[in-house]
Amino acid sequence: MMSTIPGSSFAFNLRPVQLLVLTLLYPASGAFATDVPRGGVTIDVGAGGNLLQYELKNTTGKMATDVTVTVFNGAVPNITGLDNPNQAQGDHVDDNNDGDDGDSGETDQTDATPDTTCRMIFKTYTLPDTVSMTLNITLSGNTPAGTKLKVRFSHEDSGKHWDLCMNGNLFFAPGTDYELPIPVGSHRLNTEAMNGTGMSVTRINLGAPSGNPFTAVTTEAPFQSSVVTNSGSSATIALSPALGIGQTVGIDFVLASLPTTDTTSASVLAPPYSAVPSLNEWGVAIFTLLLLTTGGLWLYLRRRTTRA
Repeated sequence: MMSTIPGSSFAFNLRPVQLLVLTLLYPASGAFATDVPRGGVTIDVGAGGNLLQYELKNTTGKMATDVTVTVFNGAVPNITGLDNPNQAQGDHVDDNNDGDDGDSGETDQTDATPDTTCRMIFKTYTLPDTVSMTLNITLSGNTPAGTKLKVRFSHEDSGKHWDLCMNGNLFFAPGTDYELPIPVGSHRLNTEAMNGTGMSVTRINLGAPSGNPFTAVTTEAPFQSSVVTNSGSSATIALSPALGIGQTVGIDFVLASLPTTDTTSASVLAPPYSAVPSLNEWGVAIFTLLLLTTGGLWLYLRRRTTRA
């Protein structure tokens, strides 16, 4: 049974001695929490030791169920463990980064196969929007000058965890694709697309980043019955039900490999290529045509009467 972290990450359940030891081991990065929106946040680390601690505030607008960290920008060390010191029950590191902690050995806060990217799944709690948490990061060595971190929150859907990427609006017009930034180290991603076309949308086309094809694409409830045709470099989603005006669809996708750079140039989500009017839209259109027809007929008859 999962519980929710209280409204403040400073409600520690640790004894003063434990807090002192943790403070000495993991020097705090600052007195205030760092906002982590959709798409994550980049933190400049620079040269330093192998133990880091940050206060992270969830500003994704979603309930977070895990956190993913990537260390990058040069000959950086690997991440050997992640831990929230304020949770007595502990969290589970996803050793093989497959989006769950169901594999053998994924029952602690250390990474059995250390790499520059590490995911920690919250086991006994969730992190609501606008609430903060403390994260301890253990590295395999000291950080060189120029070291950066990319931190992003994730959420769970259908038993898997997905890094929360930026949202966007769909527009039914040429050249209005929205580009979805792909954070460095993220290959399991979620985005939410809002229908801004003015019509009901029945199909969405996606394009994968260059050289990094889709290996899976799915849609979240209530659109889980949608049919996806995935060619790797692109995917087409036949939505079921149709996406109404102003509605949002959650899209989860997996890339073949972890991006090695923090780039914003990947065009991932294209506008709908197929939109159909809803019943209400048909009604408005038909009523408008009736008004125009009736008005035209009235003008025609009036002219004939005037001439007579």
